Amino acid sequence: MDSTSTGRDLHPLLIGSPERDGLILTVTAIGFDDPALTGSPWLRCTDGTTYRVPAYLHDWAVAAIAGEARHQQSTGRTLFPLRLRIAVQDKTLSLQVM
Repeated sequence: MDSTSTGRDLHPLLIGSPERDGLILTVTAIGFDDPALTGSPWLRCTDGTTYRVPAYLHDWAVAAIAGEARHQQSTGRTLFPLRLRIAVQDKTLSLQVM
């Protein structure tokens, strides 16, 4: 992940049951392992923890990075840190920016 290969897998068992509110993370960066944009996506949190994101959320990660780039170009400010709610929906993860 961004020059390191350590990180925790972000998967439904980590989050818990669908009845819970899910896991709330404060994210400082979203990126990809090499090769860029085709490697595995990851999230880095304010506490330094890095989570590998499941491959089925690859397009979400690309869209989040593109949105950050557009936001920086138009405002000169970053969206980070941002809070994400990660929940289980139909046995897969869903991500919601709070």
